Amino acid sequence: MKMKVKRMLTILLAVILVFAMAIPAFAAGDTSASYTQVSLEGAPQVTGTFTVYLSVKSNYIDNSNTYISRHLLPVSMGSTGTTKTYYVRDVLVAAMSQYNALQFKDNSGTPITSSSTYVYGVSDSSVSPTLTFAPVTGIDYYNGWMFRVNGKYPLLNSEDWPSGWSPSDGPCGAGISEAYVIDGDVIDFYFADTASLAKATAFTRIDSASYSSSGSTLNLEISSSYSYFRNSDYYWIIDDFYGLDTTSVSVKINNSTYTGTTDEYGELTIRNITLSPGTYTVELLPTFKSYTVSGTTYGMPTRTGAVYTLSAS
Repeated sequence: MKMKVKRMLTILLAVILVFAMAIPAFAAGDTSASYTQVSLEGAPQVTGTFTVYLSVKSNYIDNSNTYISRHLLPVSMGSTGTTKTYYVRDVLVAAMSQYNALQFKDNSGTPITSSSTYVYGVSDSSVSPTLTFAPVTGIDYYNGWMFRVNGKYPLLNSEDWPSGWSPSDGPCGAGISEAYVIDGDVIDFYFADTASLAKATAFTRIDSASYSSSGSTLNLEISSSYSYFRNSDYYWIIDDFYGLDTTSVSVKINNSTYTGTTDEYGELTIRNITLSPGTYTVELLPTFKSYTVSGTTYGMPTRTGAVYTLSAS
């Protein structure tokens, strides 16, 4: 059974020991947290050049008070006259060449290539020149890097399941060499703990944000979803998005941080905030659960951060 779990995690953590500045808007009524890809043989192709947006959100190492929080990096893809299918790994490889501080590594510490199938660790020298954010032995064996595409968890079509995989094994997540991208897609690469928390790391998004200058209030709608496995039968669960109800959250805007508690619908009102007309990045800050291993304190995310572009008038 242990081997079965390891195999599932290797695939489904996508992978463990793994918005144009106009952000794609998530309608408040869109509760889907996953989608099933078409057969890989029919994966969409892209002609010429295009842009994909990459966010990277890591665990933190408290002794260094450091974690990666990169949002919506535009990554240029493709070339004139070329038509092909591009995968998440192609975006990560391109991002490394376009953002020299970023490195996506395999478990030997070597940067991944266009033939890699998983990501073990991520380093960002703009945060720290020495730290690689990777699974931490002694905290929980099943923690590592996951990703969403446009806020959703990509699942393989049953035609592309590995040999021997059956419905009883649960849905099969697409890895970085299988999840494909097209122009304008947003990839959220985030660190997750899948076993020691009741529902693993929550993937959080801001569904909407609006500002009232007359009332000096900022109103947010926040929701979250999970990917986790149920220990009784090792069946993977991908929850739909639900309002992040009655939860204390911290929001950063205009270089100031505001803390409040969402209501039963996941709505948050920040009062006594003054914003001049313009465009702002609203950042929902992540939350962490601390573990200490060999004298070093690590923070495993309990909830990811999120960003939203707000126009105030």
